[in-house]
Amino acid sequence: MPLNHVAHAFAPGHRLRLAISTSYWPLVWPSPQAVTLTLFGEHSRLSLPRRAPRDDDAHLRPFGPPEAAAPPAQTDLLVVGSGRSVARDASTGEVVCTVRTEMDEQGRVGLWREDDLDLHVGQGIVERFSIREDDPLSACAEVEHVSELHRGAWSVRVVTRTRLTSTAEAFRLEASLDARLGGEPVAQRTWDRRLPRDGR
Repeated sequence: MPLNHVAHAFAPGHRLRLAISTSYWPLVWPSPQAVTLTLFGEHSRLSLPRRAPRDDDAHLRPFGPPEAAAPPAQTDLLVVGSGRSVARDASTGEVVCTVRTEMDEQGRVGLWREDDLDLHVGQGIVERFSIREDDPLSACAEVEHVSELHRGAWSVRVVTRTRLTSTAEAFRLEASLDARLGGEPVAQRTWDRRLPRDGR
């Protein structure tokens, strides 16, 4: 498994830990069947290319501070914060990981004003990942994204939701979009697609 373009200088006495797992949920979708992993240590190796020190290393310029354009003038109007929680149901074995980014449990999103434009901007995301420990086919990923724009009496709100589940044969992707102008719906769509799993 090549890890290209990754470099690290290990301080003296530091060590590298290698962890091997049959899954990496929720970053990688689990295999449709439970997996038994056998590792033959005598036939396994971790190969790390090494760059030897050079005489001209002492003449290399250090990296300067990062450069970026000046941020726009903004004023926070509603700060709802972000957080991550993990809930485990002892009776069913289901584990639910919830990640909230600028959205609270009432659906309010973080809101700020772009001062130069006199434009109120709001945005928030909730991600939920659930799975039962004994059933990889119970994996479910859900994302809700809310965007808002306000100026005076004018307002726009767009809410999108996606849900991904699977069987052993196919992925199922369900999605919806609800766009409103001044509270009145202007665009509403739903999708329900199945994609062959192709054994993965």
